[in-house]
Amino acid sequence: RLASQEFAGLVKLNSKNARARINGNELEIFPDRKLSGNVSVWIAPTVKAATGESLGSPYQHSLQVSSMLPAVKFIGSGSIMPRGERLIVPIEATNINAIQLRVFQIFPDNIPQLLQNSDDNFGTWRSEDVGRHLSERSIPLSGAERDKTDVYQLDVTDLVCIYRGSIFRLEARILPEQ
Repeated sequence: RLASQEFAGLVKLNSKNARARINGNELEIFPDRKLSGNVSVWIAPTVKAATGESLGSPYQHSLQVSSMLPAVKFIGSGSIMPRGERLIVPIEATNINAIQLRVFQIFPDNIPQLLQNSDDNFGTWRSEDVGRHLSERSIPLSGAERDKTDVYQLDVTDLVCIYRGSIFRLEARILPEQ
């Protein structure tokens, strides 16, 4: 019976009526168009809970809605890093505050095997045949702005510098909590 409540005029997004429905113990609200930025949610005091009691007072809340999906990617198609004091890898990130970086080492003795058995962009090589995973680390991205793609310079020196002469594959992932 409560799942069939009529919500016309009882639920609003940015002061405009919104379609809503009950799904279990949740009130799902559907905007009539794509939203972004600051969104105001208003629920009338007459909306009833699963127990049959009305809300009693209006519910109002402000949300920040992103129009861009979270994303991370390396800039360029790969790099040969020279010997130096610091090894910097550039990435682009959107709507995230950290990434999970995984480092895979290809052993120096296996580089010829890698080059022989891979396509031009190393997309088909099998990791286990030529190397090993070195580390996995969460790296915070400071100064991240909402709905803006920013460029970051990741310092991977401490992850790879003791393994000079190797080739490394870096993987950047976004975890749900990031």
